[in-house]
Amino acid sequence: MKGDARNRIIGGIVLVLFSVAVPLVKFHGSRDIVAALSADVLLPIGCLAIALLGVLVSAAGFRYLKKLRIMTGLIAASMQENNRVITKEIADGVGLHETEVRERVDEMIGKREIPAGTRIIYSGGEKVVT
Repeated sequence: MKGDARNRIIGGIVLVLFSVAVPLVKFHGSRDIVAALSADVLLPIGCLAIALLGVLVSAAGFRYLKKLRIMTGLIAASMQENNRVITKEIADGVGLHETEVRERVDEMIGKREIPAGTRIIYSGGEKVVT
């Protein structure tokens, strides 16, 4: 899950760098940049659009990473207070889908961050961590 957020952030940065590199390479050999811009008007517009897309993709990655941190904190707090985790409540609190909360709970179980005996309550049933 964190890998997906990191891929979005890195992909957005690559798009921004690409949108900066293309005009630099294109206009590097030209002596008159204004004449080169007037000859190829769509290039700067396209590069600005790609840069905007890169910024939006990176921002989405950062928002998703923030939601993952909040979700992990809610899971840990619920586990310590009640010795149970209700995935539907956490999903509603963070603004993610319940399956994403289930995936994070399964990751935490695999890393042994959730101790044995904790009840995990899904919308379709429940299980006890062994």
